[in-house]
Amino acid sequence: MVSPASPVLPPCGSLTLSSSKRRVEFLMAGQGVMGKTASDRTVLGFAEREAIARLSRCSGIERTLSGFYDATHVPDPGDRRRVVRKIKRALDLRPRFRVVWESCREEGERRSCQVVIEGTVRRLRGDPAFSIRSFGIGKTGVIRDGETMHVRFSLTRPATVYLFDVDEGGKATLLFPGPLEEEGRVPAGSRVVIPPENQKAVTLVATLSPGMKKHVGHIWILALEGRIFPKAENLWKKSGPDGTLPVVGDFFGGLLPEIQPPGQGGGWSLRVIPYEIVGKGTTSSGAGPGHH
Repeated sequence: MVSPASPVLPPCGSLTLSSSKRRVEFLMAGQGVMGKTASDRTVLGFAEREAIARLSRCSGIERTLSGFYDATHVPDPGDRRRVVRKIKRALDLRPRFRVVWESCREEGERRSCQVVIEGTVRRLRGDPAFSIRSFGIGKTGVIRDGETMHVRFSLTRPATVYLFDVDEGGKATLLFPGPLEEEGRVPAGSRVVIPPENQKAVTLVATLSPGMKKHVGHIWILALEGRIFPKAENLWKKSGPDGTLPVVGDFFGGLLPEIQPPGQGGGWSLRVIPYEIVGKGTTSSGAGPGHH
C-alpha cells in the first residue's frame, strides 16, 4: 500500500492535458471483486484492468475507436473488441501508469480490492477530423464463395483513400488504388463503390481456400486529408502489370501507426468493415477476396 488513505475521486477520476497537449494525464480508480479464495494480487490485477477500462471510456478513446468499426455485419460478439485493441496498440494508445494506492478486504464470501492509478496516455489528436460512412460488403456482410465483392462508402471531406484487406496476422493486400487507378483521391459526399459496378476490367471475387467452409476478414479504409500515405503509395506503385496486388507483411506495426501525422493538422480517419465468406452450400476462416 503506497498511501494510508484512498484519494477521493469522482467516477471519471481526474483527466488533464499535459503541457505539450499530446498526452492526457490521469488519476483513475478501479475495483475488483472475486471469491474470497482469490489472492489479493489476482483481484488487484482485476481492479487495475477496470481502472484502465474506465479511463478509455471517460477519455472518449473507446467511443472514438469503436466508431471506426462498421457493425453492419458482426461475425462474432468479440470481433469489435479485438479490432479496437489492435488500433490501440498500433496508435500507441495504451496508458503508462503506476499504482498510487491499493487496498483489499474480505466481504463475506468475496474479496474486494480497490486501486488508484496515475499516469499518462497518448492523446488521439483532436478526434479524427472527418468520418467515413460505409455500407458493409454485400447485402448482409456474408458473401458466398465465387461471388463478386464491392466496398461501398462515402466521406464527409475529400481525402486520399487506401483500401486494404487485412488478415488476423497483419498481412495486408492493397485493394485500392489498384493497377487501373491513377490515384486514391476521393471526393466528399457521393457514395463510392470499389471496384466500380459499371466496369468489368477489375473485380474482387470472394474466394475460399480448399477445404475451408468459411472465412472472416476485414477491409480497412484509411483516409488522409491533404496528404498521402508514403508507404501505401510505394506499395501502389508496385502493382503488377498482370493485375497482381501488392502485399505488406506488417500492417499493424508498419503502416497503421503512420496514420496520425506528427505535430498538429493533417486530418485523417479510418473504417474497418468485417465480412464473411461462406461456401456455396452453406446456409448461414485462410482466404479472402481474389483480384481478377
